Formats: sequence, structure tokens, C-alpha cells
Amino acid sequence: MSNELSIEQLYEKAKENPHSDYLAEAVRCFNAKAYRACIIMTSNAVFTYMREYMQELGSLQGGEAKRVTAAVNQAESSSKSYEGALLTALREKEALCVDDQLALRDILDKRNTAAHPSGSSATRDDAYYMFKKAVEQFLSRKLQLPGIAVEQLLEDIGHKTFFVDYALDDVARTVADAMRTIDPSTYPRLLGRLREDIEAKDGNAESNSLIFLCGLAKLDLPNVNTQLHRSFFEKRKGFDPVRDAFLIDLCFSWPAFLSMTVHEHRYRLDDMFANAFEGLDELPACDVVRNPVALLNAIIMEFGAGSARAAYPKTTSVILRRFCDAEELAHLASTELRPDLVQSILDLLNSGNPGAEPRVASFLKSADWVLARSLTRHDVEQIIRTLMKPEFQGEALEMRRKVYSDIPHLRDIVAKPMPPITQPFRAKHGRSSYFRLEGENFVLARREYATA
Repeated sequence: MSNELSIEQLYEKAKENPHSDYLAEAVRCFNAKAYRACIIMTSNAVFTYMREYMQELGSLQGGEAKRVTAAVNQAESSSKSYEGALLTALREKEALCVDDQLALRDILDKRNTAAHPSGSSATRDDAYYMFKKAVEQFLSRKLQLPGIAVEQLLEDIGHKTFFVDYALDDVARTVADAMRTIDPSTYPRLLGRLREDIEAKDGNAESNSLIFLCGLAKLDLPNVNTQLHRSFFEKRKGFDPVRDAFLIDLCFSWPAFLSMTVHEHRYRLDDMFANAFEGLDELPACDVVRNPVALLNAIIMEFGAGSARAAYPKTTSVILRRFCDAEELAHLASTELRPDLVQSILDLLNSGNPGAEPRVASFLKSADWVLARSLTRHDVEQIIRTLMKPEFQGEALEMRRKVYSDIPHLRDIVAKPMPPITQPFRAKHGRSSYFRLEGENFVLARREYATA
């Protein structure tokens, strides 16, 4: 033991512990070669410290710490050893990490053997290594109770006021603060309990457990998202459009889930997303609540606009068909999905849906500048011509009467004369016809051939 710290040096590491008097007595016993007494005093220091720590924690936080204390008190009232009850309660609550749990079990076993000898004797090494274990794992540092921390966090998450704002970035910041108290060794336990709560509530979008998972996914902590994907996305029997709709929120929070899901799992996920959105009448007001537009943007972020249809064909089609008028999708006009966006707008106007006219009119007004940067003259002409149909007597007619001043950038695309033709292969024609918007109507105009 020449390279080991002396027992006095070990004591120095823990002398600030409120129960160091037990340790001081253990040192005296050790030096007097009373090794059984040393073991008993050391055990008293550990278990007294842990009991009082749990009592203090229970009075401050309640929850699992208070239940551990109650189990200890009940054992004492029944004239039983509180140490055994404390160890059992901590094990049942999974309060300690595995190493600390084993160390505490070892300390109690050695204490029992020393207190009730049956032919065995305690050696100097037994006393020294128990003292060393007690100091280094329990008495010289703040007690680590990762399981209690998880239970306390779960209790906090259950409060309605846990999240102040439901925007994803704000959710992620709240989750990041909360996760500072959680030991990585307890991540599987935390994820498992969150999953149980989500499934018990049938994936309710208002579940704080789900919102917490979304924020956790966005943080992309080591191994967490791999565990989340294995738990939620690898289902042999497919997905339910109601119970599993919360996967929409997880995918928006961390789009890589979409590419991690492959083969038959992706086909089933695509089908589930599409079915979930078919029954959605309007967009939610928040990102982290089954938002189809947010999901489509996540698909585009992960695969690119050109590959979105190939990656999740049903989902992409349904979202464009039902929510093409969402201002958040106006940017698609500058991507490979431009033809799909324009066709979806035309299909919506021609659907006979009485709400189509005001929806599209509002969309064009709010996204006028964004759309005008990328739509072609032909795109804009098709949309405005469709709005000129006689069945549209509301917002579309009002826009027309105002000479489309509500959409000045789109209007200019079709109101400006087209430049002269410069292509040599069209020289023999000399001129070409096209429609140009003048006032409230399109008129036939001639495009001249550029002459030298």
C-alpha cells in the first residue's frame, strides 16, 4: 500500500463533510488496529450522511427523495435497520448510478459482517479499502443522485408552467437548462419515462413530455437522437396517424430523423404523415404542434427541394395540395418545386372550395415580392387569369377593380411589354403574340423582332 494515500490523507479529503466526526473516530480505530470498529464507524458516516441528505432534499423538492425518506422512517418505526431500508429504497427508485449503488451495497455488507462476526475477522485491508471507498465515492464530494434528478425533472415537466414559450428555439433553451442536472447515464431512463407519458396520452400535442422531447431532439446530445429514432421510428407494425402523429413534431425538430428512417419504415412513415394531414383543416399557430408546412420545410432541408417528392412523395403532395397558400411556402417558387407550387395554387382555385378565393388572394398579397422574384410570366398569367373567372366575386374581384395594386410586383411581371425577339430562328416570323395586363384585363400584344 506504499503508493496509497494514508488513512489520514483520505480523512483530509472528507473532513468538511458534516459527519466527519464518525470518520475521525474511524481513523483512531484504524490506528489502534480495531478494524471492525473502523468499518462500523465508516459505515455510520456514509449512511447518516445519505439519510440526512435525502431528508433535506425531500423537504426542499418532495417527490422521490421524500418517498425514500418515508420508507426509511417506516422501517425505523418497525424496529428495522434503516440502512437496509435506505439502500432498498434508493435501488427501487434507481436513485444512484450503478457504481455508487454497488459501492453502497458493499459498505453495508461489510458493516453487517463486522457488527455480527461469525468466525470471520476484519483485516487492515478490509478497513482501509472500505474507508477509501466511502471517502472517494460518497463523503468527499456532493452526493450524486442521477435517478432522483430524473424523477424531479419529470415532475417539473408535468407542470403547466414549465414552458413559457412554445417556439422551438425557446423550448430548446428551456430543455438545455433542465438537462444540466441530468447525468448521461440516466438518459435511457429519462427517454423511456417520457415515451411512456406520450403513449399514455396518445401522443397529445399539448403534452409537455412531447414538447420536451422536441427540444431535446433539437439539442442533438450524444446518442440521444439515435435512441429516440430506435424507440419511435423503427416500428414493425407501421404507424398510427393519430397516436404517432407526434413524430411530425420530432422530425421538424431534428430533420435528420427523416433520412435515418429507411426502407419499409420510410414508406409507412410517409403514408402516416399524408393521412394525418388529410384530416387537418387549418395550420396550427405554433411550429411544434403537427405543422405540415414546418414538416415540408424539414424534408426540403434534409433532402433538397428537388428530391423532396422522391423522399416523401405522399407527404409532399398532400401538403402542397392542401396548404400551398401558406406564406411559409412562398420560397418554393425559387426551387425545383416551383411548378408544383403553381399547379397546386391553380388546383386549389379550381377545386370549387368556397374558401379558395380568399386564401389565394391573401397569399398573393402577403407573398407578392417573394413570388415575383422567381415565378415566370406564364406562371403569373395563369394565376391571374384563373382569378378573373366569373365565379370569383369576392377578394379576387376586388383585386381586379383595384387594378391589382395589392400585388404590384406580380402585376408588373405581366403588365410590362416583353422585349423584342432576338433569336435568329424566329426571324422569319418578325413578330409574336402574347398577352399583357392592361388595367383590369389581359390584351393581346405583339412582340416585335429586333432589327439591326
